[in-house]
Amino acid sequence: MAKIARMKAVNVLLALLMGVQALTGILHEHLAPGTFAHVHVPCGLLLLVLSVVHLVLNWGWVKASLFR
Repeated sequence: MAKIARMKAVNVLLALLMGVQALTGILHEHLAPGTFAHVHVPCGLLLLVLSVVHLVLNWGWVKASLFR
């Protein structure tokens, strides 16, 4: 898979996971017991991992922008 395709896939997944995190956080009191722990926590960990992958894939831009 080309780097651009990987970046696009990671970006879409990051957007979806951020939406899940926001919704489960907002609706926490209205969710069935245990749903929050079974959805919010694992998705949060996946969001963290994909954020690191996003940073690695975009490291060239980060270096060029911040470390001139």
